[in-house]
Amino acid sequence: MAANDPQATPDSVYNLIRAAILRLDFAPGSELEEGVLSRRFEVSRTPIREALLRLSSEGLVSIQRGRGARVAMLDLSDLRDYFEGLDLLQRAATRLAAVRRTREDLQEIEIHLVAFEKASAAFDRIATNAANHALPTAIGAAAPSGRILRASPP
Repeated sequence: MAANDPQATPDSVYNLIRAAILRLDFAPGSELEEGVLSRRFEVSRTPIREALLRLSSEGLVSIQRGRGARVAMLDLSDLRDYFEGLDLLQRAATRLAAVRRTREDLQEIEIHLVAFEKASAAFDRIATNAANHALPTAIGAAAPSGRILRASPP
């Protein structure tokens, strides 16, 4: 991605860094230097800062004054709480989507469902991970409930 690339938006930078964290390209506890990320993704530091703040609010990055940003450490004791919360939020979003969805929403959901199935069948873990994020996001968008979406885990 180049800085003058029209796709180099704060959202696209956020998505790239988030995907790298979830793929464990950045190990838990590793430092996330703005300059290094800026060069890696060929963007200015501003979208990097915005992405790190957003990832921090989701618990994927920890930011300490004077120490910069680090990938959040995995805490296995939090997994139970995480999955219980995720289960409840996904049920609520799915139920609302079933009631509020439009024809366009259904088409978008189907696109992501097919992408997930193809990626899974091909054992493509990167595409499966991306589709596994896009599918519930599309369902949540069909709900729509800003409160539920803001409460959803990353």
